Amino acid sequence: MCIKERKQREKEQFRNRILETAIRIVHEDGFQALTIRKLAERIEYSPRTIYLYFSDKEELLKAIVEYGFAASVQNLEANDYYSGLSAEQHLRAAVSYHLKTAVENVNYYNAVIQIIQGKGFEPGPNQLKFEQYLSESLEPYLKMDGDSAFTMFLLFASIRGIAVELINKSLPVNADELNDKTELVFNFYKNLLET
Repeated sequence: MCIKERKQREKEQFRNRILETAIRIVHEDGFQALTIRKLAERIEYSPRTIYLYFSDKEELLKAIVEYGFAASVQNLEANDYYSGLSAEQHLRAAVSYHLKTAVENVNYYNAVIQIIQGKGFEPGPNQLKFEQYLSESLEPYLKMDGDSAFTMFLLFASIRGIAVELINKSLPVNADELNDKTELVFNFYKNLLET
């Protein structure tokens, strides 16, 4: 391996270290607690070093969102998550995956939702790919009168809203309760989309 390739690999590894540390801060304390100074202290470098990788906190937050969607896309692809499922099973799997992710990653999920709903936020390639996977898997439900893109928007917005309400109400949710709630949400969407 030449020096140039090694340096590029090390630079990417350090960028990922910054990003993963920022995500830990968000997981632990919420995204409002994330500052460049706090991040620098955690990785034991100066704030100036972080600015070599991220121009400001906003760019870092967008990278955090994209990192999460990249993990979701990799999970879907690695596990062939929707392969061989009927449209109904796709919907159930999508609802289950989304609510489980929210409940298991409360601060991170809240941060992502607040960031993507911020004014001027532009989705990254992994977010678009994730939404495309869901759109394709739910396509049979979208063959109805009206705008299928808007129907997907409503579906995404409402599932996010349900997840946020579930986690922000601090409802104790064990695995059985999450399965019950997932089934209720699934049946609501199924009935709504079939009418």
